[in-house]
Amino acid sequence: MKTKTLIAVIGTLALFVQARAEEKTVIRFGHFPNITHAQGVIAHALTRQGKGWFEERLGRNVEIQWFTYNAGPSAMEAIFAGSLDLTYVGQGPALNAHFKANGEEIRILAGAANAGAALVIKPDGVIKTAADFRGKKIATPQLGNTQDISCRAWLKAQGFKVTLTGGDVIVLPTANPDQLGLFQSGGVDAVWTVEPWVTRLEREAKAKVFLEDTNIITTWLAGSVKFLNAHRDLVKKIVTANKELTDWIQAHPDQAQKLLISELKEETKADFAPEAVAQAWKRIKFTNDVSPELIAKAVQDGKDAGFLKGSTDTSKLLESPTTLLNIIAGLEKPDNGSVRADGKPVTSPGRDRLVMFQEPALFPWLDVFGNVLFGLKLKPNLTNKDRRDVAKYYLELVGLTRFEHANIHELSGGMKQRAALARETIVFVTHNVREAACLGERVLLFSPHPGRIQEEFVVDLPRPRDINSVDLAGYATKIIRSLRKFSEEQREDGR
Repeated sequence: MKTKTLIAVIGTLALFVQARAEEKTVIRFGHFPNITHAQGVIAHALTRQGKGWFEERLGRNVEIQWFTYNAGPSAMEAIFAGSLDLTYVGQGPALNAHFKANGEEIRILAGAANAGAALVIKPDGVIKTAADFRGKKIATPQLGNTQDISCRAWLKAQGFKVTLTGGDVIVLPTANPDQLGLFQSGGVDAVWTVEPWVTRLEREAKAKVFLEDTNIITTWLAGSVKFLNAHRDLVKKIVTANKELTDWIQAHPDQAQKLLISELKEETKADFAPEAVAQAWKRIKFTNDVSPELIAKAVQDGKDAGFLKGSTDTSKLLESPTTLLNIIAGLEKPDNGSVRADGKPVTSPGRDRLVMFQEPALFPWLDVFGNVLFGLKLKPNLTNKDRRDVAKYYLELVGLTRFEHANIHELSGGMKQRAALARETIVFVTHNVREAACLGERVLLFSPHPGRIQEEFVVDLPRPRDINSVDLAGYATKIIRSLRKFSEEQREDGR
C-alpha cells in the first residue's frame, strides 16, 4: 500500500513538472504602423503568416503577441502599465519616459532606424532661409514626439522663441495623416515629419525639402526593466534576432518593402504605393547600432525644446554590455579566444571574480558590515578574525567605517554603491569617458553590436587622481577623438 502511494505521488509530480515545462512565455511586442518601424512591421507580417522571425529564434515555448499604437508616448504608458514588454519606439518618447521614471522602468536594447525625417516647405519660394520662418506655422506629428522635439530645438538654435502656444514661430502638432490636407489648404507653411509622409508631401503637394534630419535616432528597440530582469536569456536572443532581421532588411530591400506594404495595409486599411515606399526607403538608415553621440544630441535637443528638465542621466538607458561581464564571470563562453584571470583560463564561475551590478546588489536584511562579510564567509582557509579584518579594511578603503552597522535602507545611493564596491570588482563598464580614464589603468574602446575591442589606452597617471585635472582631461580627449573617428568610419561604411 505504501509503495502504491509513493508511485502515485511521483506520477503526479512528473505530470506537474511536464506541464510547467510546456508553459509558454508570452512576449507582448509593440510597433507603430510605419515604414520607420520596418523591423516591427515585417516581423508582425511574418507572425501573421505563421513564419515568425522572432518565434523561430526564441523557441517553441515562446509566443509573440503584436500590438500597434498611434504614438510613442502611448507605447511608453503601456510599458509603465505592464501591458507591453518590448516595443519599437522613437527616441523622444523613450527618453521622456526614461527620465520620468528616474531610469528605473525602461532600457534601450538595440537600434532600429536612423534619419528619415525632414522639414518641408511650399514650392512658392516664400521661405528661402531660416529667418523666413518667423511668423510662420510648422506642423509636427505630435507634441513631444521625436520630430516635434527636433523642430523646436532647431528653431531655438536659429534664435526663435517658441512656446507651447505661440512664439516667433507657431509649432502645430498635427497627426501625420492630417498634415497633407492642412499643408495643401494653407493651414500651415511647413511640416517637420518623418517618412513616408515626407515623400507623400513631395509627391502629392509638391513640397520641397528645406532640410533633412539625418543625424538623429528615429527608432530603437526598448524593453521594460521588469521583463529584462525576468528573461535575461530571452532578451539576448531577441537582440540577436533584431540584428539578423535588420541585416536581412538591408540585404533584401525589395522583399522587405513588399512585406511591409502588405502588413501596413492589413494594419491601417490604407494602400501604400510601392514607388513611394521605395523613394522613402532611401532616406532611412536601418541599423542595429545605438550611437552615444546621437543619444547626447537627443538629450540636448530635449532640453532645448523644453521637454527634458531636471536630471538627464543616461547611464542606465542602454541595456548593460553583459556578454563581456558574463564571460569574465564564467557564466558564458566566448565564441573565439579565451579569458584568463591571474594566468588561469576562465571556464566557470569562481570566487576570484565578482561582478558589481549597476544596481547595488545588497542584502537588505544585513547591515553594511554583514554585506561585506557575506562573500568572505564563502572563502575557504580564512578564520573568522581574518574575515572580519578583511571586511574592515575594505570598508575603510571606501570610506564607510562609520556606517558599518547601518541598515541598507539608511544609506544614500552613492553609499550603497560603495558598500557593493567593497566586495571587490575587476572590470568597470561605463559610457563616461572621463570616469573611465580616472578609474582605469587600461581603457578599452568597444564597438557596438557586436562588441569588439577597437583600441586600448594605458592611463599612466599616479593615484589618487583628480577627475578634473588637466592631465586626465588629456587622456579623455584622446579617447573621445578615437571614438568620434570610429563613429565617422561606421557612418561612411553604412554600418
